Amino acid sequence: MIVGLGQDSHRFLEGDKKFVIGGVVFDDAPGLDADSDGDVILHAICNAITSISGVPILGGVAIEMCQQGITDSREYVLAAMKTLSHKLVHIALSVEAKQPRMQKR
Repeated sequence: MIVGLGQDSHRFLEGDKKFVIGGVVFDDAPGLDADSDGDVILHAICNAITSISGVPILGGVAIEMCQQGITDSREYVLAAMKTLSHKLVHIALSVEAKQPRMQKR
C-alpha cells in the first residue's frame, strides 16, 4: 500500500468569483484567490496524488491548463490520476472552515 498526503489553502477574494469546494458551487460565499476555481479539496487531492507519482500537477500541468482556459479543478484531478501506476482505493479528507455552511448541501 502507498499513501499520499496533500493539502491546499487559498485566501478569500472580494468580487464575483464563485466559491467551489469538492466540485460544488456555493453562491453564498466569496470565491478564492487562484488562477483556477480554487477548489481546495480537489487541489489537496491533486497534491496527494503528486506525492505518490512525483508528477507535479498544480504548479506544473495545471498552470498550462489554466493558460488554455481550463480552470475546473476536476480536470486537474483527472490529469493527476493519469500519472498513477497504482489503483486509487481510498481518500480521506478533512475540511476546516468558518464559511460556507456545508450542512445545507
